[in-house]
Amino acid sequence: MPSSRDDRLTRMRQLPDRVARIVDPAPLDAIRRAGANGEWGAIEILTHLRDWDEVNLDRLDHVLGEDRPTLETFDGDLWAIERDYHAQDPSRVLVSLRQHRRRLVDELEAVPDAGWSRTARHPELGEVTLDDLVRRIDEHDQQHLQDLRDLLL
Repeated sequence: MPSSRDDRLTRMRQLPDRVARIVDPAPLDAIRRAGANGEWGAIEILTHLRDWDEVNLDRLDHVLGEDRPTLETFDGDLWAIERDYHAQDPSRVLVSLRQHRRRLVDELEAVPDAGWSRTARHPELGEVTLDDLVRRIDEHDQQHLQDLRDLLL
């Protein structure tokens, strides 16, 4: 059964706590350990989630404030290099993730029903609604939570 908007927003709001339950008990060396075969480790995933929210806050502003805006792509690998994800302090990243996520969900909860059908052009996905974007955020969150579990539990 497809997830309702309220269910998605609830999961999105809970993300930082769910991440913390995985990351907080882990030793720092495990959090900083590189992933297998060139994949990201836990610190890169954690930092990526924070930056993903930053991108999505910007996208939300465009979708709600402009008619059919064209959204920019998000190259997580490029950001990981530019922002030196591996050197980030996990506890500070988690604090920042909490702040970004709280703001994102608060803003989404304030969107009137009609706002959820507003559209934008995504370079890879084509035309998307705000509801489509939020569904993708939720799916993205679930995948990275599993990735963190696989790495740290």
